[in-house]
Amino acid sequence: MEKLKVALTGTFRPIFHGDMKSVLRHSIDVLQKKSIEMGFEFIPVERGMETLSDAETVSRELEARGVDLVIIQNSSFADGDMILPFFKSTARLAVWAVEETTDSGPLPLNSFCATNLYVSIAGRYSNGYDKPVKWLYGNADTEIFQRRFKTTVRALTAVKNLR
Repeated sequence: MEKLKVALTGTFRPIFHGDMKSVLRHSIDVLQKKSIEMGFEFIPVERGMETLSDAETVSRELEARGVDLVIIQNSSFADGDMILPFFKSTARLAVWAVEETTDSGPLPLNSFCATNLYVSIAGRYSNGYDKPVKWLYGNADTEIFQRRFKTTVRALTAVKNLR
């Protein structure tokens, strides 16, 4: 049976004050362990993406590696155009909103808003990208995230191996 290739990259917007790079690092650590437990190949993009140019580069690199699923974690809010290069990919896409790191005051990450933006763009401006875009929510080690993530990995592993 062929392993599913799952990539994770994060979006960053430096004007937000949250510790977005630590959020991505924690997610990479958790998914690295899950990859062993669940039997998929994990390809983390540790540097993340801050610009459209970064997104174009990451998209091309992951396409060259034959990735089956690209997860774009909105480690913070970022420009909406950063999802556009991934619509040229043959990989399936998932967009991930993480929980805020505080219960009050200004939003340090604004991840949920960015995820809503990206999924809306996918529904309207995906220019021929005909695969459904999955949304994920929660921190990597939470039950709400794990349930949807595991279901997605199992389903896409089956699809890959049926082909």
